[in-house]
Amino acid sequence: MMLKRLRSWQPEASEEQLSAFIQEHGMLLELLDESWQKFVKQRAELFQAASPVYESHYAEGFSVDDLRHEPVTNAELMAFLSAFDRERTHNDRPFGDHVEYAEQDWEIEE
Repeated sequence: MMLKRLRSWQPEASEEQLSAFIQEHGMLLELLDESWQKFVKQRAELFQAASPVYESHYAEGFSVDDLRHEPVTNAELMAFLSAFDRERTHNDRPFGDHVEYAEQDWEIEE
């Protein structure tokens, strides 16, 4: 079984740990792989209608440990405020400027 497959099974394990596991349990992993291939052939009906599985490479090579916090710059703050202001204007008048609506003085009876 490949190191990549083991990594998806044990994502927190280091490459050294996975390699040691492969060396120690290589026969078992090979048997598991052969059993899977045999199962795929014997139960082909399960795999014909199955939709394909796509491997995601989202954030590949990214580590949360590499993150760091830095103060917000004035340029970043201005960009945020500008985007927020545009969104607020949109939300304050959700039907657009051409639709008028009147406020009602409703009283709630208990």
